[in-house]
Amino acid sequence: MATSGGSPRSARCPLDGRVYDSWSEAGCPDCAARAKRLPAPPPRRSGVPAALLLLAAVAAAAHWQGLLPRLTNRVEAQRRFELRSSAPNLDPAPYRAEIEAIEAVLYRDTQAEWADGERVAAAARELADHMTAELDRITAHAVLLRLSAFAMEAEANADAGYALPDLARSRRAWQRLRSELFAPAPWLRREGPDLAAVQNPAPRRADWLDIGALERFAKALDPLLASGRREMLAFGEVYVDVPEGSPEEAQLVDDWLAFARRWDERVTKACGQAPARPALDDDLRVVMAHQLLGDACHQLHVATVSAGEASVPMKHWRSSSLDQAAARIAEARAQLAEARRF
Repeated sequence: MATSGGSPRSARCPLDGRVYDSWSEAGCPDCAARAKRLPAPPPRRSGVPAALLLLAAVAAAAHWQGLLPRLTNRVEAQRRFELRSSAPNLDPAPYRAEIEAIEAVLYRDTQAEWADGERVAAAARELADHMTAELDRITAHAVLLRLSAFAMEAEANADAGYALPDLARSRRAWQRLRSELFAPAPWLRREGPDLAAVQNPAPRRADWLDIGALERFAKALDPLLASGRREMLAFGEVYVDVPEGSPEEAQLVDDWLAFARRWDERVTKACGQAPARPALDDDLRVVMAHQLLGDACHQLHVATVSAGEASVPMKHWRSSSLDQAAARIAEARAQLAEARRF
């Protein structure tokens, strides 16, 4: 018997008793030959997939429980919802008060106002409440969705910063919605050719006299800012430059309070020379410059006000307030320079 590393290599087949090499991958030669002579297995029949059988069982159970008619009714309700929500067959007469409230703002023959967007949105929501209380559930749902979307769009159009609300956009949206929901009526408003120009007139050009007055005011603040920086930063800090509770601290507080009173008088006198506030429909750059110079005066005032418990504000606070005042003056000058270009 051949061995390798102490393990026997020969083996006896338990079926036919033949001795063969146990290291051979084919195994017993007689058994391997009989396996090759066996007939191939018959092809597997193709049956119905299990998923189709499961689906058929679910459909049969649903039919037995009476659920299929419910599903059919839901599809029919969706079809009727789409038809009703797109058919402009509603009589506007029962809702004339709410419709006229909307159109009184959208078709006004005067300049637009800041709260016009909110007025249109509130009237649209009142119209939605009135209609949903009288219409059937399917139609009321469609009307509520459309009027709510229109109200939100009107409020978004009103949020235009310093500009007046653009009623033309809300008016176009209302005309589309009105044609989808209501039948024509002779009392419904129509847009005239000059309506947009009346509601949102072209902005006025900047008046050079206003620009010059603001530039002179900004220049008058420069020496105040420079002297304030020099005088304020000359004062020390409590708990830092003088011992707490010492006579030096009391003297520092007294000196600072006297300076703060004089400083407040100087700032009040200088900022009292500011030009008159421009109209809101004036050139936007002039309006912004005036507001920035007003903010600069506020920063000059609060520079001497302590933000904590100490009677003398920290140097960081004083310096920060003066820096913010200087930044606003510089930005105001930039706005005025841009206004001169146009």
